[in-house]
Amino acid sequence: MAALLGGKFRVFSRWNAQLKLPGERHISSEIPVPGLPEQDKDNRLAVSGRYRNRNPRNFELLGMAKKPRGFVTSPNRVDYYHRLNIVISNRHISAYVNHNNGFKVLESSTREFSIAKHLYKTYDVAAAYNIGRVLADRCKDTGIYRLMWDNKRKNPKN
Repeated sequence: MAALLGGKFRVFSRWNAQLKLPGERHISSEIPVPGLPEQDKDNRLAVSGRYRNRNPRNFELLGMAKKPRGFVTSPNRVDYYHRLNIVISNRHISAYVNHNNGFKVLESSTREFSIAKHLYKTYDVAAAYNIGRVLADRCKDTGIYRLMWDNKRKNPKN
């Protein structure tokens, strides 16, 4: 695409990220590309004069999507795209990844038979290590390369 544009036009830049567009979150973005005709001289179709991005996670991957900042007095951090949560119970260990809009993106647990059948116990250190490996593989498969993990233990008594 850079060859078509002559290397003179950047589709995404810091200036584009600071635009105040309605609806802050974009499902797709469309911008005009200057200097490209809609049709050729021989009446053949040419390259479209508009570039449309249909990847909803593109701004996150480029680091330009807005993260919620939350409030100073709130006890939990909210300035992340993806957050790692680990739940350790008496019998099982679970780990899951949440998006900043609250949806659970990925999960791995010793409750899954395909994981539990390879473990001697479902609640020891080896189980936690393997849950981490499985979750890391699933994150790489889905394209999640950065996670936020808040290691402050939440004490329910306080």
